[in-house]
Amino acid sequence: MMIQAVLSNPHHPEYGVATIPFPIPHDQYAHCMELLAALEVGDAVKADCRVEKIDSFYTVLKRTEMLTVNVEELNYLAKRLDGFDAGEAAQFQAMVHNLELFELKDLINLTFCCQQVTVITDFSNLAAIGRDHYMNLHGGCVKTEELDALDGEETARRLIENGGGTITPYGVVYDNGMKLEPVYDGRFFPCYYYEPNAITVAVTSKAEPEDTEHITWLFLPMVQEEIDRALQRAGITDPADVRLRMEDTQLPDEVDVLLDMEQESLADLNALAKAARPLSNDDIIKLGAAVAMAKPQSAEEIKMLAESLDLFDFVPGVHTPTEYGKYMIQESERFEYDENLEAFYDYEGYALQRMNAEDGMFTDRGYIAYKGGVALKKVIKDSQGEQPAPEPWRGENRDEMLRMTLYAKNKAGYSLVLPADEEYLSAAKSYLGVGDFAEAVIRDVRFKVPYIGELICDTDCPSVEEYNEFAKAMEDIWQKDGALLTYAAVLDAERPDTLGRAYELLQNLENYERIVEGTYGYGQQHLQETLGLDDAAVEMLDGYMDFEKYGEECMEADGVVTTEFGLLRRLEPPFAAHTLQMRDMV
Repeated sequence: MMIQAVLSNPHHPEYGVATIPFPIPHDQYAHCMELLAALEVGDAVKADCRVEKIDSFYTVLKRTEMLTVNVEELNYLAKRLDGFDAGEAAQFQAMVHNLELFELKDLINLTFCCQQVTVITDFSNLAAIGRDHYMNLHGGCVKTEELDALDGEETARRLIENGGGTITPYGVVYDNGMKLEPVYDGRFFPCYYYEPNAITVAVTSKAEPEDTEHITWLFLPMVQEEIDRALQRAGITDPADVRLRMEDTQLPDEVDVLLDMEQESLADLNALAKAARPLSNDDIIKLGAAVAMAKPQSAEEIKMLAESLDLFDFVPGVHTPTEYGKYMIQESERFEYDENLEAFYDYEGYALQRMNAEDGMFTDRGYIAYKGGVALKKVIKDSQGEQPAPEPWRGENRDEMLRMTLYAKNKAGYSLVLPADEEYLSAAKSYLGVGDFAEAVIRDVRFKVPYIGELICDTDCPSVEEYNEFAKAMEDIWQKDGALLTYAAVLDAERPDTLGRAYELLQNLENYERIVEGTYGYGQQHLQETLGLDDAAVEMLDGYMDFEKYGEECMEADGVVTTEFGLLRRLEPPFAAHTLQMRDMV
């Protein structure tokens, strides 16, 4: 963990905080986004998260506290800083202080140029200072003989004596003429390989020219939430608008030449990357031979091969029957080789006999043989057979309220996002191969606001359609200040035992009042409304009337209930006393 940040909603501090680690681990990304969504922040593009507190080795980042930032920018900055050594860390921190930088855009851009400056933290070794300074001036790349000939002490003395240094808490910094260039434009992150990945894809919009600099870099495999938010930052909402370019891959060349990026989908490429990620270097070489043998036609078929490598025998570096025969007799340990009988071994004859009995061939990688019980074409899905429906794309420009995983027949789980229109729902049915969602099994329902989902009991086994109607209703209140917290308080008070009942409560949310002022303020408000007093009159009574006690009595009379999300009053009819007692006993 490079950075730990405590984030909040700057407009609603009463919603609480979320503590997020940066860079966000892939397996925690979806959860972290849920935590931020519960605070109604965490937009992929907007700066909507206030930094309440930040803990990091980079103490200079404390200056971002109380600023409003974009969570994706903070994540990218953390990745950049995580790759710095001690020298680069000092250069970065000293220049942040020297230039008085605060905005994340500027901090990100600084990570690409701070290596040009010289920072002196220890004056005891002038020779080392001089060499470091010389390297900084030459982009960190100098011939060994040139560096050996350098008088480091003299170089350091000239630097120090000429002045121009600025004292900072991180050392004396010399900027060496460094300019803060806009490498990051505020929307499209520069390509940066933070960690090993299987496939690097450059994503652009077809609405832009092919040589556009507006590139979104995807480092596959990624969780779906990461991909969705990256495309959102790019402004891409329609799958037909996506242009893909393979930038880099750890897959064998045989795979690279087969992939047609005009035909492939991000979903299939990501699935291939997931399958390839655990493969060793030897497995990658074996995959290349398997691809040469099976001749797959798509990323999906290559993925099937990557997941089925145990169905192949592979001997690397073997290209002739004689070499294969020698390997089998001398090295495979299937035979007791006797070097005294070398003249009598017919390596080629044995190899040809064996090759006739097994499904094998020579490739540039070596000899490979298929040993599966079903036809190889069936392993990779016969290209002549019926092709599955493409994975549906929810292209609607609307908020995600909930997500569920659907399983049907032998189809892998599909993540359905709601609310959705009929076109998307129909596409999902086609993809799953069902005529009705009732034929699919619903698993892992996740609400955008976690505490809402935790308060709803799905004892009635709701359908996809019922979930969709509920999601639409949630969408209607999403942008209304305080509506989500009011609804959470209603759920906590009413404790609905079905989604249908929770939906009814949501439709009647105007029948509830969430009280934020406490007993004192409630007493003042009640007196004001009862007697028709203005604010001045209520202020005159302050000190002559016990508003605290009066408020308590009014709350009791009005049937106000305490919930995990604050005080709540039901208008028509008020909460009954026996109902409240039963609730408290649960």
